[in-house]
Amino acid sequence: MTGKAALVEFLLRETGLRVVSLARVPSRSHTVNYRAAIGDGRFVLVKLASPDYRLGIVDHPLVARDLFPGRRFMFGDRRVFCLEWKNGRAETLASLSEKAVERFVSTYGSFRAALGEGRIHGDLNCNNVLFADGEVTAFLDLEMVRPGHPCEDWVRYALTGAEHLPVFAWLRRRRVAKNLARIAAATGYPSSEWRAAIDGFDAAKTARKRRRGRLSWFTRINLAWRRRYYERLKRDIA
Repeated sequence: MTGKAALVEFLLRETGLRVVSLARVPSRSHTVNYRAAIGDGRFVLVKLASPDYRLGIVDHPLVARDLFPGRRFMFGDRRVFCLEWKNGRAETLASLSEKAVERFVSTYGSFRAALGEGRIHGDLNCNNVLFADGEVTAFLDLEMVRPGHPCEDWVRYALTGAEHLPVFAWLRRRRVAKNLARIAAATGYPSSEWRAAIDGFDAAKTARKRRRGRLSWFTRINLAWRRRYYERLKRDIA
């Protein structure tokens, strides 16, 4: 027995969860996620990860609970986590109303307080926050929580959401700058903090590409174009 059938049998044997259906959930992380319908009408997020994967759990109502804290399940060479299912869908900043943005900022503030002083999500993007009717319903994938400034989270959210916008760079930059201006108005952080966060985002992207080895000519051109794009974006939000 292999694949989903084997996983369903494993979950029943090891956790007691009687899964009636299992559907793959798209994920940008290095985990494989499934939405499992349980016999009692509930849903569970089943996450398959590497053995050393660190699950980010924070005591906050919008963060999914580990249903079996302290227990370790191994399905072949993958570690299995069973989490509380959270409903909602991804949204870009451009798709949110002014009121929804204000509520998002307020909700993020309470979430960040739960993380601990001086800590941020670290991978806040439009795939790691769920919304329903303009309200945040979940913060996902907390394994990259780290010390940092909130502007770093917001810049990442705005820039990763830009992939859903038109391909023309000038229009994309104007949209990103407009969205960051909406967040800046709601948070009150000075422009210097936003510029520093954009520099940090650029540096992290560049370092990640350099770690992969020698840069091709195409990658060098792409990095130069990206740096120019970020410099113009910093001027746009000044």
